[in-house]
Amino acid sequence: MIVSLAAALAAYLGNRLLFRTLGARAAVILVPWWEEAAKLAAAAAVPGFPMLYVHVIFGALEFAYDIWRGRSDAFFLGLLTFAGHGLFGSVAMLTADSLGAWWWAYAAAGLAHMLYNAAVIYVVLPTLGAGIDARR
Repeated sequence: MIVSLAAALAAYLGNRLLFRTLGARAAVILVPWWEEAAKLAAAAAVPGFPMLYVHVIFGALEFAYDIWRGRSDAFFLGLLTFAGHGLFGSVAMLTADSLGAWWWAYAAAGLAHMLYNAAVIYVVLPTLGAGIDARR
């Protein structure tokens, strides 16, 4: 749990900086890479700690943060967040197991995260009349 908390804190601080610098576009362009770096680094810091666990716990923490922020669509966004981080952790784990290198896991999870965020921001949320404007 501490490992995931460290990753979540690093992601939160980095994401704040990225959003201040790039605006909402950061959610698709850089946030996925920053979050995957934080999660994989945290998992690597504790030998034997499964990267999938870091991702799932991270997703649960981000879900709780979405609820805490109090948006009207917070529960739905939180579910998307939780499911997404579980998916990214699965991609990272399967890639690392198959190819035997963390950098491939990072590349695969980062790309999956970027594509997922783009789909949610540009397709899912506008369809529901919700979300952020990441086109700026």
